[in-house]
Amino acid sequence: MNSNGNMARLADDVHEIAQWGRGGSGGGTWEGRPPPTPPSCFSELYRLNQCYDDVVAMKQILTKVMTDLLKSDPSITQAIIDQIMQSGSTVPTIGVTDGSDAQPGQVGEFKQFTATGTVPGTSTPSWQTTSASVGVLPPGDWNVFGAFNPQVGTEGNWYQLDPVPAGFSNPMNGGSFIYGQAAAVGAWSVSQTARALLAVPTLLAFQINIQTVQPTPWMMVIEARRMR
Repeated sequence: MNSNGNMARLADDVHEIAQWGRGGSGGGTWEGRPPPTPPSCFSELYRLNQCYDDVVAMKQILTKVMTDLLKSDPSITQAIIDQIMQSGSTVPTIGVTDGSDAQPGQVGEFKQFTATGTVPGTSTPSWQTTSASVGVLPPGDWNVFGAFNPQVGTEGNWYQLDPVPAGFSNPMNGGSFIYGQAAAVGAWSVSQTARALLAVPTLLAFQINIQTVQPTPWMMVIEARRMR
């Protein structure tokens, strides 16, 4: 309907209201009679405002639902990031800047795994070999390093990932060798730092070799920091 038609309809509505207020040609009054239909322009405005309020309420509901999902399920956060990256847009770094721990799946997430064991002693110094499944690293881009501690003096030790998982930049070799004398008790040796690009959860399994003549308890610690 054009503007002239709208104005004519509004004029008719106003005239009808005036007639009701004075008793009108039909003899009616406000008392005991239903109110007339409001002018159409005001009715449309009311419905428009009501629709806007509904949209605002729905936005608030969806915002809360998405916020709760992002807090409780890191996979949803990652899926959103992946879609943004596929679209060619830039993704801001999602992490922390307040000294707190980053949440799982966020840049800066920290993992620490510990394994312990004992190798038996022998009558003469010889290499004793054992293995250790230290932990499982989630998918992601990680920097990983390890440290090893034979808890009694030994003449040497060395260790590495065995097998080396797909995505690792090196086997994380480490060790300490002091031939002819025992190393200081409590001396730690540090491994290579490896970059790990993982698409699936990955077991960190190590081969450990210790040269000793006595039963030797040991401890291995692996630490990883998510880079992206």
